[in-house]
Amino acid sequence: MFDLLISDEFQAGFDALPSSTRPRAERALSRLAENYAHPSLEAHRLQTAPDKWECKFTDGDQIIFEPVDASIRLWAIGNHSIIDRVRNRSFAATTAFRRMEETPVEIGQQQFLAPADWTVPKSQEGGASRSSPSRGVI
Repeated sequence: MFDLLISDEFQAGFDALPSSTRPRAERALSRLAENYAHPSLEAHRLQTAPDKWECKFTDGDQIIFEPVDASIRLWAIGNHSIIDRVRNRSFAATTAFRRMEETPVEIGQQQFLAPADWTVPKSQEGGASRSSPSRGVI
C-alpha cells in the first residue's frame, strides 16, 4: 500500500472536479494506493517528463503522479489538457506535498464531541449535589 501525497495544485484540481466525476477519481486514487500499475488505470510513463506517470479515471480525465519509495506524489488532476501542457510544467523539487486525508471533513460539518461530564460515571460524581445552589450566586 502506497501513501498518497498531494500538492496544492492537485487539491485545487480535485476540488474543481464535477460531482459526477469525483467518485471515479476517488476509486482511481484507491487503486493508485494499492497498485499504480493496475490495468484499469492504463498508467504509463510520460515521455516528456522524467519519472512522472499518467493514468486515466475517465475517458477525458487524467492524473499526473510520481511513485517515490513507499509513496505516490500526486501532481495534477484534470482533463487531458494537463497532459498536453506537461512540457511547460515545472516539477520543482521544492513543491510541498502533504498526506491525502482518507475521509476529509466537509466545510460546515463538525465532529460531535461529548461533554466531559458525560464520561464520568454517576457513582464518581461525588461532591455537592446537582440540586444544591452554587455559592456566591445571588
